[in-house]
Amino acid sequence: MEDKVSSSKMKREIRDADFVVVCIDKIHHRISQLANHHAKRYEKPLAIANTTTNTAVERAIARALNGDPAYAQTSEDMANYQEK
Repeated sequence: MEDKVSSSKMKREIRDADFVVVCIDKIHHRISQLANHHAKRYEKPLAIANTTTNTAVERAIARALNGDPAYAQTSEDMANYQEK
């Protein structure tokens, strides 16, 4: 189905949307770039979900609605990576 997605169709859908959530585990990079481009063009909130699980999508929706960064922050402790 993704091969049939055109830039003009995506542009129309994003223009009419309240916000945009891109699930990157199911699409090609070209499609995510188009979604990002059109979301910025139409000033729509954008969030990225790493997977299509309910939790990942719900968190992405919350980030989009709250104006948080598009990508979720990692839950790993960064202290483990600092030089000692």
